[in-house]
Amino acid sequence: MVMKRGLPLVLVALLLMFPSVGSANPNGVGSGDFDFQCGGACHGDANMNITSPANVTIAGADIAYEGMFTSITVHVSDAVSTPTGLLGVFLLSDLSGVGDEPSDDGWTIVTNSEGTVTNYVEVQLENGANATSVTWTVRAPGVGEHTLYAALHHGEGNQDAPFFGQSQGHTVTVMPVPENLPQPDPTFAPPSQRNLGTSTVLTVPTLNVMNLTAEWRDETGRTSSAEVQPLAQNEWSVTLPASLAPNTVEWRLVLTGEGPNQTTPWFQLTSQEPPLDLNEWQIYLQATALGLFCAAFVITAQRRPPAEVEDPLKELDDETLEDLEVKF
Repeated sequence: MVMKRGLPLVLVALLLMFPSVGSANPNGVGSGDFDFQCGGACHGDANMNITSPANVTIAGADIAYEGMFTSITVHVSDAVSTPTGLLGVFLLSDLSGVGDEPSDDGWTIVTNSEGTVTNYVEVQLENGANATSVTWTVRAPGVGEHTLYAALHHGEGNQDAPFFGQSQGHTVTVMPVPENLPQPDPTFAPPSQRNLGTSTVLTVPTLNVMNLTAEWRDETGRTSSAEVQPLAQNEWSVTLPASLAPNTVEWRLVLTGEGPNQTTPWFQLTSQEPPLDLNEWQIYLQATALGLFCAAFVITAQRRPPAEVEDPLKELDDETLEDLEVKF
């Protein structure tokens, strides 16, 4: 009986120890690197998908230089309202459903407007809105023609199957880098995230650059100049001001040299609270201790003290006890 009564608390303790077992994703799967087919497979049979009424287009430069930055923007319009307001947007190298991430064709995602470095993002539409855009800053692959696609998936309150939409392909001709072209060094990797309250100082290595300026803009679109200091030949320091609240700022470089001047695409930099330094094993140990405490409490509470046995001689007076002693 004690074990039966304590079983629910033991189960609760196990759930505390392994919280991921009972967790779910009712509000999307979150940003990540996904093939297009994953959207269908994650919801069941991909053949049961429904065509989305939303219009999906993709735009960007027609020409890029090998290994240099360029930007691709996905526009979504006429989007239907969803229970959560979430839209999942893909950037893809083809629509086969397998091996169709941009990296499979040599592209490298540097940042995107949602503050991640993934090819799939989830966008929250404001109430009543039916359009949105997502921009990816990417590093171009090898010389040749490369086609990129955009895709969309979302739910709808009256349907169990997911809605999917896709764009026409956008072909980018990647050319060799011209001689003496001012450019960021191929080793330069712009950060995508930073902590609140501190300015960001970037060391930017370059090639063939005689002068460098930088600009940044906030979410209102207001553009300001960033502080730039030369550190050495073809090496510069760029300082971006601190953010006091979580937000995303964009910044870019203007490079001047003997070759044609170059302006990089906008890089996105997301400010967020510093992550908590949590030890997963410490959490599990604390949950285990709590579970053991609850189990011990239940077991202890179920134990009843033994009934007190009354002494038959307790209520006898002294004279009676003396008489009994005389008789025996």
